[in-house]
Amino acid sequence: MRIKEKLKIKPISFRAKIIFILIIVVVMGSLVALSLGIHLFSNTVLKQARNKVKVDMNSALIVYNNRLRDIELVVHLTSERKFLEEGIVAGQLEALKSELERVRESHGLDVLTLTDKNGKVMLRTRYPYNVGDDESNDELVCRALKKRVVASTQIVPREELKKEGAGLERQAYMVFIPTPKTKPRPEDRETSGMMLKVAAPILDNNNNLMGVLYGGKLLNRDYSIVDRIRDTVYKGGKYKGRDMGTATIFQWDLRISTNVKKPNGLRAIETRASEEVYDTVLENAKDWVGRAFVVNDWYIAAYSPIENIKGEVIGMLYVGILEQPFLDIRNNVIRDFLGIALLGVITVLILGFFLARGITRPIAGLVQATEEVSRGNLDYRVEIQSKDEFRTLGLSFDRMAKSLKDTLEAKDSINEELRRSEEKYRSLVERVRHGIFISSRDGRFIDCNQAMLDMLGYANKEEFLALDIARDVYLNPKDREIFQGLIERDGFVKDFEVDFKGKDGQKITILLTAHAKRGESGEIIDYEGLNIDITERKLIEEKLKDLNTHYLEVLGFATHEIKQPLGILKGYLIMLRDKTIGPLSTDKQKQAVDSMLRSTNRLIDMSDKYLRLSKIETGELEITKKRFGLFQEVINPLIRRETMNANEKRMKITIENKKAFEMVEIEADPLLLDVVYTNLVSNAIKYGREGGEISLGFKENEKGFSFNVRNEGEGIPQNKLETVFEKFMRLDEKSPLRGSGLGLYNTREVIVRHGGKIWAESEQGKWVKFIFTLPKNQE
Repeated sequence: MRIKEKLKIKPISFRAKIIFILIIVVVMGSLVALSLGIHLFSNTVLKQARNKVKVDMNSALIVYNNRLRDIELVVHLTSERKFLEEGIVAGQLEALKSELERVRESHGLDVLTLTDKNGKVMLRTRYPYNVGDDESNDELVCRALKKRVVASTQIVPREELKKEGAGLERQAYMVFIPTPKTKPRPEDRETSGMMLKVAAPILDNNNNLMGVLYGGKLLNRDYSIVDRIRDTVYKGGKYKGRDMGTATIFQWDLRISTNVKKPNGLRAIETRASEEVYDTVLENAKDWVGRAFVVNDWYIAAYSPIENIKGEVIGMLYVGILEQPFLDIRNNVIRDFLGIALLGVITVLILGFFLARGITRPIAGLVQATEEVSRGNLDYRVEIQSKDEFRTLGLSFDRMAKSLKDTLEAKDSINEELRRSEEKYRSLVERVRHGIFISSRDGRFIDCNQAMLDMLGYANKEEFLALDIARDVYLNPKDREIFQGLIERDGFVKDFEVDFKGKDGQKITILLTAHAKRGESGEIIDYEGLNIDITERKLIEEKLKDLNTHYLEVLGFATHEIKQPLGILKGYLIMLRDKTIGPLSTDKQKQAVDSMLRSTNRLIDMSDKYLRLSKIETGELEITKKRFGLFQEVINPLIRRETMNANEKRMKITIENKKAFEMVEIEADPLLLDVVYTNLVSNAIKYGREGGEISLGFKENEKGFSFNVRNEGEGIPQNKLETVFEKFMRLDEKSPLRGSGLGLYNTREVIVRHGGKIWAESEQGKWVKFIFTLPKNQE
């Protein structure tokens, strides 16, 4: 019995049970609070991160598309410039190349190429300036040949890059760097490039196609877009020395432009995307948002497909936020929770014996607080009257709830910023001076900005939205049918010129650009677009056309009518000089007659040039070709005529390669070539150095002839070598020797119409040489 009594286990005291239960409750309560807090916090923060990265992707797409629109604007506006039409008609490809190369460089383009109306390349603006190849099969050029302006991202093969310019092939060439979690591919390098490309038709005044201008920006190894996305979206934020946000452009799954860094600090180009992203975005053309391992770190990332003009996926755009800051916040919260829980357990173990009676009430309060927080009542606070460790635990719990509340309020603040951004967008739309609208397929306006109302003269928006578009807005209702047919077929309409009628019935000429908005299943639900009022511009164009026609008529009439009296005056002056009608009594009279004769000759020369200008401008300049000896019919008579003028300035006229020159026979208009040589030699005498030499040169090759006129003198500045052939341009504005400013212009027109070219070379302060070519066989 005594042995049994000794072996009998003593029952656990109530206090021990309370302490044990208290410990269990504290531990379990802490674990529940920890679990709920972590779950709630993680879900809230990570969900907010995903939402933010979606918004960031929208901003990144705007930056990307804005760059494409900038290129589209440059190419389109350049294609409409008058110098292109004039240069193509006149065959002035060298001048066009110089001007287009300046446009390409000033706007940061890698490619700017001109084709003829069949798609054959006429000139390129990048060394080695390849020409002659056929670009009509290019997806964008093909559409531009149909008089449409098109812009898209396009994959450009290696052979095309080599033709477009030196260095582009090397810029696009990339060797794959092994990257974890990528999808296997048979190739190990990329030779083609991804380009933002735009093609625009070149049209004359009658809307006839003259050619196509296309340009583009190669994205491979160009970091301007991704860095702009980073600086715009993430404001250059850093976390522990690393960029908070990054952006990347993929060509298929290959990084070709990125600000993601490798461990060595270099940009992670030539690395590849993960297999999961590959399958979702590239294979199925869907957006991907989630946690992704990017090169060497984890990000909350978003990927969106990039499509070419045919709707085929050719790459991806990526934005991502470092995951580590969110993990650090979560870990800090877990550590705080664990510290609070551990503190509670230690407190119970030490003070349990003394605080058993009062322990249940604080625990109940903590349990209640946990339940309130789990239901979302983050304003709930633990009420503990005792001044002990449980009060500390309650205060810690309150700090946790406050931290969670602050996190959610931060989320609300971000949402409020998004709402304000939307309001700013709406405000921007209202401030745009052009009409912006949304219309239904059945012909009703759904919404518009104030500029649209002002343009058509409506003060009441409700009245405007009730209009039947075809009947009440279009001057010709059939134009609405044409517009709807185009946008339903292509998904967009670009620069569709149409006449609207205002509320007062007045005609308003509009340039309409719109696209079809589609629903989730791809069906067209409405149209969104922009109307630009070009009524005043059309009126100005018509006035300019009339003025130019009148100017040419007056120019031709005036120069023709003035030649006869000038010829009569010249005859009388010659008779006076030669004493045919009586002697001149004094030297002053002789000098006066000589001066008047020189002025009369200059007026006759100017009238001939102006008459020739009017014929050139109107296309009436007649070229009568025959085969003749250039030296005998043009050069010899010219030297006899100009020798007196040259002797006055003690200048010597020499012939280079004279024997060969005397044997040359060409097929051309002798009268017009006499005009060419007369202009060049008279300029050489007029602007040459006194006592200097004038030389006339000649060379022959398989394709044609090369002629030149060189004189010693001040020469021409390098920046004026191209402009000296422009209409009314004088070689020296400060010189007292004045001319019509048409000689070199007429000279160039004659040479061009003979199928040749002319240009100037000079060493300023020493000499100037004018060189022109003529083909052997002229059609």
